[in-house]
Amino acid sequence: MVLEKRHRVILHVLGLASFIYCFVLISGLVSRISESFGGHFQFLTNIGLLISFLAFFSAILGDIYPKNRTISSIQSFFLVIAFPLEGAISVLYWGIKFYNEELLLHKDVPRISMTLNLGVHLFPTLFLCCLLYTSDAAD
Repeated sequence: MVLEKRHRVILHVLGLASFIYCFVLISGLVSRISESFGGHFQFLTNIGLLISFLAFFSAILGDIYPKNRTISSIQSFFLVIAFPLEGAISVLYWGIKFYNEELLLHKDVPRISMTLNLGVHLFPTLFLCCLLYTSDAAD
């Protein structure tokens, strides 16, 4: 799908802003997990969010320097890693959550907000899907 350059830039900025907002919310969560080795990056969800962030950051660089093939290759590299990873995270997380949420977290563990939940388990997949179908790498 071909989008005008300004629409692609808006998509890239929205995706990047969403990921940054999620990282800000995650950094505000204080628990035994955040203080242990690896912090919040011991979760595959947060690693996927980081790789998605890098894919969108490289997409913005590609908007700034459209003729640079190195940036295009870097964007393709991160997109190829992030898209299937985030897809698997979304399908597995929401499938398990709807089946039995206690399989994910013990009932005594406090739950994260729905904003953060959607921001780390659904929106990255949707943004990456849009990026995949609108990027020059897909052509």
